[in-house]
Amino acid sequence: MSVITRVPEPNIWELICKEYESRNPPFIDEETKSVNTDYEDFDPSTPREYLEHYIFPVLLPALAEMLKQAKLEKCFERKRTKFNALDYITEYLYRNNKNVSGREDVILWDIPFVKEWLKDHPRPPLPLSLIWTEEEAALIIQSYWRGYKTRCDPEIQELRLWQKEWREENRGYDKKVNEFWESKMPDNENTSVESEEKEDDQDVKVEDETMSSSPQTEAV
Repeated sequence: MSVITRVPEPNIWELICKEYESRNPPFIDEETKSVNTDYEDFDPSTPREYLEHYIFPVLLPALAEMLKQAKLEKCFERKRTKFNALDYITEYLYRNNKNVSGREDVILWDIPFVKEWLKDHPRPPLPLSLIWTEEEAALIIQSYWRGYKTRCDPEIQELRLWQKEWREENRGYDKKVNEFWESKMPDNENTSVESEEKEDDQDVKVEDETMSSSPQTEAV
């Protein structure tokens, strides 16, 4: 008769300790090299209790919400996305701090220590391939494709060729107009016109000065 046994789920603290021990170098016994050895009692329950009572109740909900948002951002389907897990956790912990109120609507870029950090460590802009959504990228690709198909039409090709020739023929048109008027108006005529304008301005100034200096008569 077979007996079904249920294996208990591993504790997250045990997994963390196991991973930490696997990264440490092998233990070397130093007792043979030292003459005097001091023994101290170590209570392993203290850091475990601290993590389980203070760290995990705050960090684990943030990690759970981060995984939900990562799924919405399709991080498990693509190699590259604009979603930054550390930014999300930082914003989540800052908003949900139970000791401080009024942070529910604060975004990451408005957090004081984040603003100070970005002053000295500015981030490069993200490429458009990560900023655009699938709908926006599809609209842009479709518009470029429709434009390409339209330009391939024979009648459109003929129209574009005519526009090119027209631009080449009329290139420098403003310069030609200026040269035409300069040839029709010699320099002496320009100087005479300018001198007449200067004389008129001087006459106007003299009249203004005489009017201001003359005494005003009052009616009796």
